[in-house]
Formats: sequence, C-alpha cells, structure tokens
Amino acid sequence: MAAISANHDLVEGRSVRKHNLVIRYFRGARRLNSPRLHLIPSWDLAMVLQAFQQDPFEPLQSVNLSALSMETALLTVLTSVKGVGDLQALSGNGSCLEFGPADSHIVLRPRHGYVPKPFRRFEQLFGCFGGQQKGNAVFKQRISNWLVDVIRMAYQAIGLPCHLGVRAHSTRGVAASAAFANVASLTDICRAAGRATPNTFARFYNLCMEPVSARVLNASSSTQ
Repeated sequence: MAAISANHDLVEGRSVRKHNLVIRYFRGARRLNSPRLHLIPSWDLAMVLQAFQQDPFEPLQSVNLSALSMETALLTVLTSVKGVGDLQALSGNGSCLEFGPADSHIVLRPRHGYVPKPFRRFEQLFGCFGGQQKGNAVFKQRISNWLVDVIRMAYQAIGLPCHLGVRAHSTRGVAASAAFANVASLTDICRAAGRATPNTFARFYNLCMEPVSARVLNASSSTQ
C-alpha cells in the first residue's frame, strides 16, 4: 500500500492509503485474519536470572567484559521495559545518571558521558567491547544480538537448551509481564514502556509467566 500510494494520483484529495475505503478494508481484513498472538514467552526469566548468579557471569570481579556488557544490557532492558532503540540512546554522562540513597536505584537518561572507560570514545552508555570496533558506540542491531546471545549463554550455564525463536523484542513482553505478575501497577508499566497502552499490554505483553524451563523439561521427558 505504501508503494501504491507513492506512485498513485490522489483520490478525492488524499493519498490512497489514507482513503476511508482503504482504511475500512484493512480494518476488516485484520478482523477476519487476526494476527496469531504468542502469549507464552520463548524463554524463562527466572531461570536466566538464576544463571546470572554463576559462571560465566560471576564472580563479578573476574567476569570478562563481553559477558558483563551483555548481562548489563539485558538487565537494563528488563528493568526499564524499553526497546533496543531506547537502550542505545542511554548516556553514560554523569549528568544523566542519578543514584538513589545507598545506591538503592539508578535513573538513566539519554545523551552525554559518565566516568569514561580507558577505551571509551563516545557518550553512549553501551559500547563495543572487542575487535577493531572496541571503544566505539554500539549499533542497535549489535545490542539486539547481545540480548539474544546472553539469554542463550544463561541457558547453557544452567544446562538447558535455548529456544531458537528467542528475539530481542521479547524482553519487553517478559519484563512487563513479570512486573505485572509481581503487583506492579498497569499505569506504571505503561509509563515505563513509553508507547504501551493498557490495550497494547493486554494484547501483546500480558504473557503467561509459567516457567519455560518446566515446559522444556516436560517436553523432553515426554519424547524419551
């Protein structure tokens, strides 16, 4: 429709994609063929957090920078209910970091720089940790890869296979659903998620938080 609208004359003074008949057609098509919603997460949050308490993520003093970077990225996404683009925009500048009493919490804001690491050459909070790009700002796709990779690493650390369908975007649904299951208010969840509304949460983010690891173990035992 975007391609047609870009190359088609206006109809009744508006583009094809904004014409009332076209809008009504697509609304009807969506009702007849509603997208299939997967309300069961493809990975287990509790199990991943448990894995973060052991090798290769602990002890913190000796963990390598790659594991630390990916773990921090995932924990930041989970506690903020933000997407990868929002994560990339976070700043490491001291003016953008606000620590609570006794470091009880931290507020992160976009832009600026923080206490620089020896190889840091950017204001962005997350940066490349190795190779020729070490010290450069990390792109959104790389952060997405980090989130998927660190979830798989956690599964490996706990000795379980990881579902191949894990996607970086799944962190928003898992984080929001976990917060809701732990009595966080829907208003606070929607505010933290930015663009989410109660209807959006109900349709896409209100996942069944039954432990995925239990389903994996049950499925594997039933095939033996």
